[in-house]
Amino acid sequence: MDMEDTLQKLRELEPLELAGRLVLARTGQIPDFFALMETGAANVTVYADKGLSEALFMPEDVNVELEHLLRYVDIIPHRHDFFELVCVLEGTCRHTVAEQTAALAPGDITIVPPGLAHHLRAAPDCVCLTIKVRTSTFDQAFSALLQEQSLLSVYFTQNLYAPQSRTALTFHCGPDAFISEHLLYMYRQQQERRAYCGSIIEGLMSVLFSHLLQNHQESLEFSRGMTQFDRRMGEVIGYLGSHYPTATLAGTARSFYMNPSYLSASLRRATGQTFSELVRTFRLRRAAELLAHSRLKLEEICEQIGYQDTTQFIRYFKAAYGVTPHVYRKQKH
Repeated sequence: MDMEDTLQKLRELEPLELAGRLVLARTGQIPDFFALMETGAANVTVYADKGLSEALFMPEDVNVELEHLLRYVDIIPHRHDFFELVCVLEGTCRHTVAEQTAALAPGDITIVPPGLAHHLRAAPDCVCLTIKVRTSTFDQAFSALLQEQSLLSVYFTQNLYAPQSRTALTFHCGPDAFISEHLLYMYRQQQERRAYCGSIIEGLMSVLFSHLLQNHQESLEFSRGMTQFDRRMGEVIGYLGSHYPTATLAGTARSFYMNPSYLSASLRRATGQTFSELVRTFRLRRAAELLAHSRLKLEEICEQIGYQDTTQFIRYFKAAYGVTPHVYRKQKH
């Protein structure tokens, strides 16, 4: 199947879309997505109100998943605990974020962070892919992106670690054959489910992010303005994400020409965590990754992430993950 065949397949109406079109013809109203579901609609509606979870909507071993956005169906206002990209290939899509409504056009890519309510409605001529990116492993899957000193890395860092500053971001890319072909190839990989498709899709996501920065950074639009404070704290958090094994409050403050007390208070305001808690978060996330994907001994992991005392590390890890490092490793293997 080539890219044109994949696009043509996306243009065809799925059974749920056909059902929605029938309801529209009969009642004059586009039906709610959950009203069309045969079972479990009430339960899923509750989840939509509280926030859709990656555990419910993404396979356990998948970090990036693509979906075709349904037409003739109203995707009611909802929140989720994963990042979502809304990528319009053809037609238009009405998108409401924080009570601001925009008509997304071909080439528009909107990134919606965890916890931010939004509402999608695709026009009948729309071909749109949504991409769910797992938050719990984002900094592992896209560590290279977060270590760059770019507006996009600041944006993701802010939304991962400073929930008070969350905002949607839109790239207005216009006609860009690289992006459309890239998205269609990712979708095709997922549909065919061949060996290594997950790794290929994650790699292509990294390429997509880099392409957006290289070619479309000037088209960026935020649903809520990113303040100078937001950007500065994003830079600090990004720095800690790279220097957590040895970072100190005094040393970090010197690197950013800030007073330590001011830096400490600013981080607390931006993230809800103290400096020490934030550094611990980075250390434990890296430890979890090493436990799951390496054969390093516990002492070696502690050394890598900046802990001298394994007993202290075990206590912190169990408090964060609910199990000891040993049990966590067994669960992941």
